[in-house]
Amino acid sequence: MGFVSDWLPVVAWMFVIFLSSSQPTVPGPPEPWLDFVMKKLAHVATYALLGALVWRGLHFRRGALAWALFLTALYGATDEFHQSLVPPREPAIRDVAIDTLGGFLGLLATQLCLDVYSPGKRRFLGR
Repeated sequence: MGFVSDWLPVVAWMFVIFLSSSQPTVPGPPEPWLDFVMKKLAHVATYALLGALVWRGLHFRRGALAWALFLTALYGATDEFHQSLVPPREPAIRDVAIDTLGGFLGLLATQLCLDVYSPGKRRFLGR
């Protein structure tokens, strides 16, 4: 695989995240607690996919898992900064933590899939 085919999905997904966080308001259910839960679950799902795509871009190499999680968390932090520039949105450290958790869960799910479909190729945490 080439550089473009490895990283185009990552950049495209980051662009989708950027566009989403550029919106001044995000529609949600009328109940505040349900709105909160739905938005946080969206953060988890969004960054789970980003983490998996970054790890794929790094070719699942030894040590790439930590880099994928770091880069996913870093993008979550920069996205929160970006939101601080979009009135009336505000950044939240909590959301960076939720994004990082999502990235971790995406990496874990990817690892489980790799174990099922490529059981002879252990990659998680250097196994």
